[in-house]
Amino acid sequence: MSSTSEMSDAQLRYLATHLRDEVLHKIFSSKITLFLCGKSKEAGKSIRSQLAREFTNGINSYRYEIIYPEDLFEELAFGRRRYDLLSLENILADSVDAIVLVPESAGALVELGAFANNDRLRGRIICVQDEKHKKRRSFVQYGPLRLLRREGRDRVIYVNGSSVTEDQMKRLRGAVSMVARVSPKRADVTNIIQMQHFILPALYLLEPITKQALGRLLRYAADPPSNEAETAGIAALSVLSKKRLVELSNDGYRLTRQGLAYFKRLARHGKSRTYLDLDAMDTLRVQILTLTCRQKAFSATL
Repeated sequence: MSSTSEMSDAQLRYLATHLRDEVLHKIFSSKITLFLCGKSKEAGKSIRSQLAREFTNGINSYRYEIIYPEDLFEELAFGRRRYDLLSLENILADSVDAIVLVPESAGALVELGAFANNDRLRGRIICVQDEKHKKRRSFVQYGPLRLLRREGRDRVIYVNGSSVTEDQMKRLRGAVSMVARVSPKRADVTNIIQMQHFILPALYLLEPITKQALGRLLRYAADPPSNEAETAGIAALSVLSKKRLVELSNDGYRLTRQGLAYFKRLARHGKSRTYLDLDAMDTLRVQILTLTCRQKAFSATL
């Protein structure tokens, strides 16, 4: 049985607050979170796939976390809560530093039109366009891209579609940093993107954890405690499971080996530095196990 099932509401409330304020917020405030739209991941030669590799390779990779629309859409549209497109746009407005959008597929073109027309989202969008379209007269050029250019310099960046250069990536990173400074994201665990950052450290610290105990922990993660946090947590848990970062075992939810590596990467600031003290978290985990074992032993004597 999961040790967390034996914990009192007061103990779970304390842990939820600790995880939210000391772990989640450090990860979320220290990483630049990008929503990266374009062709599917399977399109290996797409501009989006090139950008993803550049953002996730090398020393700069520790600064960024990439969120893909396909990782969220199925759960948002067809999951338990069934978010609509407006809800998705509000989640993005609150939860990501920048939206890097490459209009190289029909779906991405639709996203460009919808997002650019949203006053809350427009300030977060950077459109990366193949330079072969630069002089083409089209609705895209005179509609959404014109709106984005009004937001400031480098909101529309042209690249060589066959090979994005380092100079172009440097310009894009600068644009992303500028957008992140101008429109900082808001800390709120009641949405699906931020809740993923709560569940991963929660499982690292408390695994295995039953669905019931996790639901209680998720409710206490909000301030004040809210069922909205539990709903967002269940949706986030489904996304993490589909990404094979989390698995359900006989005694509760656990991180997979891939999930453990992913969490430790989130905690990294560089090759030799971290935003989180993982040793301190390990010590806290031992303290939790010791506490619950003592409670079980005490209950057995009654």
